[in-house]
Amino acid sequence: MNMLKNIKEEANTVIFPLLGGIVDDAQALIHQEIALAKIEAKQEIARIQTTIVSLIIGSGLSLLGCFFLCFGLVQLIRVSLPNLPFWLSYCLVALIPGILGVVLLLVPGSKPKDQADNTTFD
Repeated sequence: MNMLKNIKEEANTVIFPLLGGIVDDAQALIHQEIALAKIEAKQEIARIQTTIVSLIIGSGLSLLGCFFLCFGLVQLIRVSLPNLPFWLSYCLVALIPGILGVVLLLVPGSKPKDQADNTTFD
């Protein structure tokens, strides 16, 4: 009986520290994973911010370039057709993006399909 009691005590002294070590390792791993996820999220946010700033600057410069291109077209029309009123030159240039915008609005794009149309009743 005494021998059985000694074996149980030895098992308890060996198993419990091992289980405690496994739990400690699991907790440390979870903390490391959380810290890594925070770092990755911060890096992703910084990358997105850089991309957004680049897009804003690029869009602004493109808009400025289009603005001056339209003024150049107005001057070209004015020089090519000297009898044409100046305001009509602006109207002709404004028609180009206006018509393009209307066409883009009217052409059906990739709109999500209505789920009610795809429903079948058996």
